[in-house]
Amino acid sequence: MHRRTFISTVILSNILFILLHIHKYSVFNELHYRKQRYEKELAQLEKQQEGLQQELCALHDRKTVTRYAQTYLHMAPISIGQMRKIDGNLS
Repeated sequence: MHRRTFISTVILSNILFILLHIHKYSVFNELHYRKQRYEKELAQLEKQQEGLQQELCALHDRKTVTRYAQTYLHMAPISIGQMRKIDGNLS
């Protein structure tokens, strides 16, 4: 009777270790795929950031700012005849 209990305990422990080993590999695979997904998303976000950075640099271009000011804000370049001297007395 004691021998039968020992054998069944050994068999059950081996089955348990096999199941734990399978579980470990499934968790490892899940984490590996999650890491790949995050790396892909990071590469996509870096590419998007680079595009937005280039767009920002293009918006700070002098010609673009001048065109925006003249088109949407209805500003015009100032001429020398429009300039006036301002005295220190503002009252």
